[in-house]
Amino acid sequence: MSEEHESGDEVLELTADQVAELAKLDDAIAKFEQQKRWSDMIRSILKKAELVVDKNEKAQLFRQAGTLYLERSSNQAEAIKCFERLLELDPNDVDALGRLKQMYEK
Repeated sequence: MSEEHESGDEVLELTADQVAELAKLDDAIAKFEQQKRWSDMIRSILKKAELVVDKNEKAQLFRQAGTLYLERSSNQAEAIKCFERLLELDPNDVDALGRLKQMYEK
């Protein structure tokens, strides 16, 4: 069982173990959100971002983690890292650029 994602001309395949790990992470993220365990939720989101191959999904996960760092744990330094990773994937992301500008000015 594998899941395919197209990246340019190549097709990237996830192994069955990676697909299972992603499913476990999705379950953990939902559980941690319900329990309001924000740091565990953020850690799981970042692990998922390292596993997914789709560039847009990866960017969304970094955005979600960065937003949670700001809104739930007031950890601006880690939020900056997340939004910088997002910009590596999408240099024209207006939201990420704006958030980084605000954080750098503080």
